[in-house]
Amino acid sequence: MLERLSNRRLAFVGDSIGRNQWESLLCLLSTVVTNKSSIYEVNRRLITKHTGFLVFKFAEFNCTIEYYRAPYLVLQSRPPAGSPK
Repeated sequence: MLERLSNRRLAFVGDSIGRNQWESLLCLLSTVVTNKSSIYEVNRRLITKHTGFLVFKFAEFNCTIEYYRAPYLVLQSRPPAGSPK
C-alpha cells in the first residue's frame, strides 16, 4: 500500500471513529518500514488527545497519512415545514 501511496496524500476526515481508523492504518503501515525514524508528524505534534489535524509523513515513500477532525460533516437542523414525520 505504501508503494501505491508513493508521492501522494491520504486524508481521513471525521470524528473519533475516523481517527481510530487513521491510527490503525498508521500502525499497520509502520510495521513494514524498517527505519522507524523516517515516520514522523510533520508539525511535531503529539498524537494523544489532539483536536485539530495531524499529518504523518512516511519519508521513504514520500507520502502522508493525514487526519482532520470534523465531528459534524453535515449541518444538523430542523426539517422543513410540511415534511413527513
